[in-house]
Amino acid sequence: MYLEVEKTNNKEEKDMSRAEETAKKMIQGLSNTELFDQWELTSKINDENISTVRGWLMDEIEIRFPEAFDKWLDTDAEDGTLRTYCI
Repeated sequence: MYLEVEKTNNKEEKDMSRAEETAKKMIQGLSNTELFDQWELTSKINDENISTVRGWLMDEIEIRFPEAFDKWLDTDAEDGTLRTYCI
């Protein structure tokens, strides 16, 4: 029984890893405008998994705009202002 559970969890982890890779690739393919549109859209979604998606979006924003992203973080600005710091 334990091995079956372990195998199931391992498969779920692999599936999640693939899903995460797919999502991150999709995010990488967004234009800057689309990226910030998605960032702002997710601030209005009430779902237990949305923080994960927002984390992926922030990762991509930080890659594209490292200095502006750090400045935004340092100022404790509201989420809706991130676009104005970056573009």
